[in-house]
Amino acid sequence: MKKLITNLILVAAFFLVMNVKSIGQTAYVTDSFGVHVIDVTTNIVTDSIRLYDNYYFDYGTSGAVSVSPDGTKVYVAGHDTIDVINTATNTISAKIPGISAVSIVVCPDGSKLYAAEGNVVFIINTSTNSVTDTITIALITGEMLDGICISPDGTKVYVVKNGGPSSSVSVINTLTDTVEATINVNGNTNIYDVAITPDGTKVYVGADEGVYVINTATNTVIAGISVFGWAYAITISPDGSKAYSSCWTSQSVYVINTATNTVSDTIHIPGDIWGISITPDGSKLYVANSADNNVTVVSTATNTITDSIPVARYPIAFGNFISTYPVISTGILSQSKETPNISIYPNPASKTITIDLSALEQKKEFLIITDILGNEVHKQTLTGINTKIDVSQWSNGVYFYQITDNKKTLRGKLVKTN
Repeated sequence: MKKLITNLILVAAFFLVMNVKSIGQTAYVTDSFGVHVIDVTTNIVTDSIRLYDNYYFDYGTSGAVSVSPDGTKVYVAGHDTIDVINTATNTISAKIPGISAVSIVVCPDGSKLYAAEGNVVFIINTSTNSVTDTITIALITGEMLDGICISPDGTKVYVVKNGGPSSSVSVINTLTDTVEATINVNGNTNIYDVAITPDGTKVYVGADEGVYVINTATNTVIAGISVFGWAYAITISPDGSKAYSSCWTSQSVYVINTATNTVSDTIHIPGDIWGISITPDGSKLYVANSADNNVTVVSTATNTITDSIPVARYPIAFGNFISTYPVISTGILSQSKETPNISIYPNPASKTITIDLSALEQKKEFLIITDILGNEVHKQTLTGINTKIDVSQWSNGVYFYQITDNKKTLRGKLVKTN
């Protein structure tokens, strides 16, 4: 009986800490102002982050968004810079200059950002916010790189080559950061955006008057789906059963059954609709509507518009602009958010974590990590900017870290997964 009571206490303690309210709580929508932060539970704009000095907006080089897998950072592509937003404070924590990217995507482990501009894909170390390599993709007159996505295991990046007679998708091997294949889509059409299914088996490509489906095992087009208008942005449901394409020329979102690769429904949204993203629970679509200066919310259960969220001017928001990480309530308010000065990645982690202290003035700190019951699992003195810690043998769950010196104490949490 005593053992049963003890186990029940441990289980209760675990669920007190691991209280996962929901996932994908926040949308980050770009417009000519900067970024609007939207609580997807209430559909209320909770904050706005100004990125531009005036209401100028370049449709060709601005508006792309990518949220880091752990939800701590948002990357926004603008004119000649990529802004890094700290989601704990909703402030710009860094700028990556010299890149006017039309599309960006973060690796699943959060370590690299891929940004497409012109005929170049830039590879950026997210720890240092610096370009570590570039990949040049051969283009002819009138072509440019467009949409980009990455496979769930992080091994492949797919980037669109758009605007010429050789419309294609280049496949980048992220282990070598080289182009390993080129997939010809349709030489007679423009192609714009790409999205990959959660199991990594299919890539959906938005094009003029259609959506094309690529088998990632063979790197071949296996289906073409007719739609009316330019399929400008693509997103895929978390269970992989549906793809959604926003077509601003027809003012519609097309719902595609990925099992049959046929259009199962059409959602009419008046205005100029651009970027589209789905909540990680699959219940709602958010569509940037630049003509009406709002974000249109669609219920995926009924394929009907349920809300309209006013924003400043000309929302675009290409890419994964809704956070896709678990929101965990610990019951310990002082430890519920990571201190902005600290970057721990990846988080959640399965094998190793890296602690980045580059934002701190003093580089000698003492670290203690405890489990949910307060048991100490790791401690050491941190003497460098980056410290790697092996967590592969730790039990799955939430851990709390505390970093101290003689002036301050910084706290946060991390999650260990398989």
